[in-house]
Amino acid sequence: MRGKGPGRLILLEGLRGFAAIYVFIGHVALQMLNARGGKVTFLFQFGQEAVMLFFLLSGFVIYYSVANRHMTFGEYFTRRAVRIYPLYILALLASAPHQPPNGPPMWSNLLMLQDFGEGKPGVWFTTFGRDSALWSLSYEWWFYMMFFPIHRLVKVPKQQPLVMSISIVNLVIYALAPNQISLFLMYFTIWWVGVELARSFTEGRLPTLAEQSRSILALAIPAAFFLTWVLVDHHRGVHLSLGIHPVLELRHFGSALIFLGVACTARGNSLGALKAVFHPFAILAPISYSLYVFHMPLVVDASYLSSVVSGKLAILCYTVILFGLCYLLEVPFQSMINSLALSHWRSLRNRSDDTRSS
Repeated sequence: MRGKGPGRLILLEGLRGFAAIYVFIGHVALQMLNARGGKVTFLFQFGQEAVMLFFLLSGFVIYYSVANRHMTFGEYFTRRAVRIYPLYILALLASAPHQPPNGPPMWSNLLMLQDFGEGKPGVWFTTFGRDSALWSLSYEWWFYMMFFPIHRLVKVPKQQPLVMSISIVNLVIYALAPNQISLFLMYFTIWWVGVELARSFTEGRLPTLAEQSRSILALAIPAAFFLTWVLVDHHRGVHLSLGIHPVLELRHFGSALIFLGVACTARGNSLGALKAVFHPFAILAPISYSLYVFHMPLVVDASYLSSVVSGKLAILCYTVILFGLCYLLEVPFQSMINSLALSHWRSLRNRSDDTRSS
């Protein structure tokens, strides 16, 4: 799984790049090209599953990056905030022209309280500026914040049982009284499965179904719960939709379970086939985050070239601009931000150390 660079996980980077371009193409194909029915619509109906793949990869990468490093919460928080917020704030500003009059306030999204309100009950705030892709960033952020104290303060054998308990308790709470906090906590177990996979990897083991039995259980319980909910609603004659609760949650936990199964069983030729298929998408990994957060305002909802070009040519122009901007923002700009922020953090830490020593 390693590439030529130290610690570079080529297959994971390929999956990350694939998930980002899949969501992008799906939104363009389904919303801008007005694809109706047929193979095109079917092939790009799995954007929600791609987000669950993002969650698993995120849990893996975060654990992998901090597992063998001594890092304070301040440094960890700084690294996460610097990675997420600069481009996120720019994405919110880019989405501002598309903000409806009755849309959520920007501060709700800045505080990472947004969600996909059209598909789930209990959501506090929808995404700002109709950038629907931003719903998952709030989950990612709170997963980051919950990870560090559990990773540092809870003994390893008790970590996943704790996360599973939190998820199941909030699954029940959400069923009885839908609310945003329970949604964040309920989905935390999906992200933590990525942590457990990374733990196996960093300890030199390939994950197996037996070793990941607790992760399987952590995903199977909510999947079975929502499957039962769907069957009961169907029996009662309730209208069900693929993108709406409770089918939506079933898709989320069910797809995460399938991804985990593939991770635990892919060996030999099957693993080689996965690498061959997804390796080319690794080229998109460095811009996958910006591609994800900017594609809605800059391509799908864009109209800033409407007086110049239209139709498919406009889509092509918007796409070229998007990829160019993504490269500039994630490579030189983000590198500069990272360097400045971490230098400032180290300077503050050194001053603190000097103060204590004196």
